[in-house]
Amino acid sequence: NRRLPVKQSTELQNPLAGLGFCAKCGSRLTRLGPNAHCGYDTLKCPNRHCDNVSAPLYQVEEEVVLQLWRTLERYQAQTKKEPPVIRLDAQDRALRDIREEIAKTEAQIGRLYDLLEQGVYTPEVFTARHQALADRAAAFKASEARLEESRRTAEEEYARQLAIPEMLQLLDGYHGLGRAKDKNALLCRVLDHFTYYKGQPNRRGSRENRNFTIEVFPKLPHLYR
Repeated sequence: NRRLPVKQSTELQNPLAGLGFCAKCGSRLTRLGPNAHCGYDTLKCPNRHCDNVSAPLYQVEEEVVLQLWRTLERYQAQTKKEPPVIRLDAQDRALRDIREEIAKTEAQIGRLYDLLEQGVYTPEVFTARHQALADRAAAFKASEARLEESRRTAEEEYARQLAIPEMLQLLDGYHGLGRAKDKNALLCRVLDHFTYYKGQPNRRGSRENRNFTIEVFPKLPHLYR
């Protein structure tokens, strides 16, 4: 639900609006329209104290879409062959088992106090048994925490496996869109943000030299945490 930097009465001209950030100072990148010195749109850092060099908007747009496509394909290729649904089921069973053991151990600790009050256990026996059960419960809880983290990772992987094909399909139709507004809406569905940096301006006559660096961050569950 990112608010776009454009007036409601103005047609959006920047397909990357709201998505690009300066890799050097963190400012949100802005579009600069054609003027007397430059006949095409450029993408620039608005921070006047930052020396990040601007670049033609169309070049940055092409690189963002290309890198996003390659990144999603790479993640798809790296996906494990084992169906994540099977792993989720196995982890759910393991979690149920470990939680049952935790409940049993805590119930045993509770009964210790009754036996102490009834005089069945001496304080020394109570302390020893209590420590043994407490250590056992702590070990079970540590295992539970590891299983929960593994479960979250598998769940995120499953979500990514479902999302990536749909995102690639959306990107496949990107260049068929005409309006910057439609392109921006599509990118906002698949891209969280990207960073941009360019250290040196191009020399005269070398505008197509794409000497800038872009890093894309797809909109996938905890992919870059």
